[in-house]
Amino acid sequence: MKSFINKNILGVSLIIGFISLFLFYYPVSAAEKKLESALKEATDQADTISDIINNQDLSAEEKEQKELSARSEALSKILDLTVLENNDLENNLNSFKNLNKNLRDLRDKLLNVLSENKKVYDLIQERLDKASSSEEIRQLAVDFKNWRSLVYKPKTEKITAFNLVVQEKNIIAMAQDRINKINNDLDNLREAQMVKKELLYNLLETANGKIDKASALENQAESLMILTIKRDLFPQNLSLFERFQVKLLSKETKPIQSLIEDSHQNIKEAYKIFIDLSRAIKELINN
Repeated sequence: MKSFINKNILGVSLIIGFISLFLFYYPVSAAEKKLESALKEATDQADTISDIINNQDLSAEEKEQKELSARSEALSKILDLTVLENNDLENNLNSFKNLNKNLRDLRDKLLNVLSENKKVYDLIQERLDKASSSEEIRQLAVDFKNWRSLVYKPKTEKITAFNLVVQEKNIIAMAQDRINKINNDLDNLREAQMVKKELLYNLLETANGKIDKASALENQAESLMILTIKRDLFPQNLSLFERFQVKLLSKETKPIQSLIEDSHQNIKEAYKIFIDLSRAIKELINN
C-alpha cells in the first residue's frame, strides 16, 4: 500500500513539475492569455488527480478508471500547451521583417527546428490515444517531460534569445529614427533661438550616446546569440573563425538576456531625454 501511495504521489509531483517547465518562457504575443489559461487548466487537473488518490470512498477499480481519465486529460492539456508555445515561437519568428541575410538564414533554420517538434507531438498524441492504464500515462508523461527538459527547452531558449535580440534591434532603429526627427525639428528653429538650440543639441547628443551604447550592447548580444545557436544547434555550420570563438566562450561571458536588458535601459534613458526635448522644442515654437 505504501508503495502504491508513493508511486501516485510521485505521479502528481511529476505533473506539477512538468507544468513548471513552462515557467521559463515568457510569451510576448497575443497567445499569452491562452498559454496562461492552458497552464491553469493543467494545474487544476493535477489537483483533481490528487483528490482521486485520496478519496477513500472509491474502489481500486474506480480509482484506476478515474485516474486514467484525469491523467489522460492532464497530459493532453500539457501537450496542447506545448503546441501552443511552439506555435507562438513560430509566429514570433515569422513576424520579423527586413532581417539581414545572416539573421534571415538563422531564422529559417530555427523555424525548421520548430517544425521538427511537430513529429514528436504527433507521436505523443498517438501514444496517449492508445494508452489503456494510468501506468502507461505516467510513463508517457515521464518520456515527454524528459524530452522537454533535454531537447525542447534548450532549443526554445535559443529561439527566445533570437527573438529578444531582433526585437531590441528594431527598438533601437525606432529610437534612431526618433533622433533624426528631433534633429530636423531643431534645425528648423529660428536663428534667433541659437543659444537655446545649442543647449538642446547637447541634450540630443546625450540621447544619441545612449542609443550608441544600446546598439553596441545589442551587437554584442547578437554575436553571442548567433555563436551559441550555431554551437548548440547547428555545429556543422560553424566557420573556422567561429570554432575558434567557441573555444574562447567562458562562464564569465555576460548572458544574452543581461546584455539586452542593459541595452534596453539605455533606450529608456534616451526616451526620457526625447520627452524633455519635445517639450522644449514645442515651447520654443509657440514662443
